[in-house]
Amino acid sequence: MIHWNYVLGEIFRRWRRTSVSVSLIAFSIGVLFVVNTIGTSFQQAFRAPLDDVGATLTVQRSGDVPEKMEGAVLPCSVAPIHQDEVRKIAQLPGIQSANEALLIWHFGPEGFRIVVGLRSNDESGPALLKKALMSGRFLDEANPKAAVVDLSFARTEGLEVGQTLKLQDSTFEIAGIVDSSLISQLAAAQIYVTLPEARRLAVNSPSVKAVHKFGNEDSNVLFVRADRDKTDELAKQIKEIMGEKATVSTPASFTEILGGVFALTDRFSWMMSALSLAVAFVLVARTTAANVRERRPEIGTMKTIGWTTRDIIRQMGLETVVIVVLGALGGVLLGICAANALSLVTISIPIPWDMSPRPHFLPGGGDQLMRDVRLSVSISPLLVASALFASLLIGVGSAWAMSRSVTRLKPSEVLRYE
Repeated sequence: MIHWNYVLGEIFRRWRRTSVSVSLIAFSIGVLFVVNTIGTSFQQAFRAPLDDVGATLTVQRSGDVPEKMEGAVLPCSVAPIHQDEVRKIAQLPGIQSANEALLIWHFGPEGFRIVVGLRSNDESGPALLKKALMSGRFLDEANPKAAVVDLSFARTEGLEVGQTLKLQDSTFEIAGIVDSSLISQLAAAQIYVTLPEARRLAVNSPSVKAVHKFGNEDSNVLFVRADRDKTDELAKQIKEIMGEKATVSTPASFTEILGGVFALTDRFSWMMSALSLAVAFVLVARTTAANVRERRPEIGTMKTIGWTTRDIIRQMGLETVVIVVLGALGGVLLGICAANALSLVTISIPIPWDMSPRPHFLPGGGDQLMRDVRLSVSISPLLVASALFASLLIGVGSAWAMSRSVTRLKPSEVLRYE
């Protein structure tokens, strides 16, 4: 028979012991929440630059640049990707789409220009700039001599919708103005044209021909949408198709740039949680065992009035369960508060130069591009279930330690109080 008044009386009368045990459990559960929430939040943050352009990963190939920077030039980080390679990549299991783009540096009488060729109906890549249209209209393959310019470039050059600009021997009419800063800076440009027109610029450029074999259907950047759980495997397969000079950027690429702290947090989050729970278990178990030793006079009295060892273990085990439940609830509350506090934190993710190349010899060309991301925090049911399960383990372990302490009491230690 369980005596609840006795349970509650012991818990509140020995408030110091109760506070220590509850605090240890709550702290351990809070650590489990915070560590795993941080890991999940960082993983989501590292996906932000690619999510901005609707991609799971990007594909490029490093190459050479010509000795003379004249006309259209392919940056060294985006050498040609051939159409047969694009088809092979698109056919890999787990690939949903592979959208091509062509990034060009253009050196002309009007100055240096960064040009990107795209398909306006693509589901990822620069085509998403249609959502960032500030005025005019977006590109349309039916009007190949149209161009869209970036807002800051238009302001600097004094360009407006309806005006024209020249690239090599082609004249383009400005159809619209977009704000490139509203999406990721991956393959961002000053001028956007249709992909066929960008290809024509590259094919007809002596500077491109000097170092590359560029075909009429080639590109130099792929924005790939794929199953997230297959990202790492697909990255390896794509590198096998593309060769050793291929650069496949995934969310892990941003992790590597930010250093080992975030990688360690991601890799060892569960280890840190397990260590915290193990320490809590040991300390709570020791506190419970010490409580048994302190209560030898009570145990002697219980036996005097007819309590069996099993009755005593059941009664004191219930006290342990109540303490664990209080600690678990406190830990969950602590974890939720800490998680909400993390949602106020913003981290800056550096964009690798080869994912958004700017000539270093131009003003600002060497500046590090950053993507500010506010941590997105969510409390998953799995995490709550893990916390409650961890509390259960601590409770079972503590009850086991308590029962062993009661069982190991020598008859002489108990009888002296009868």
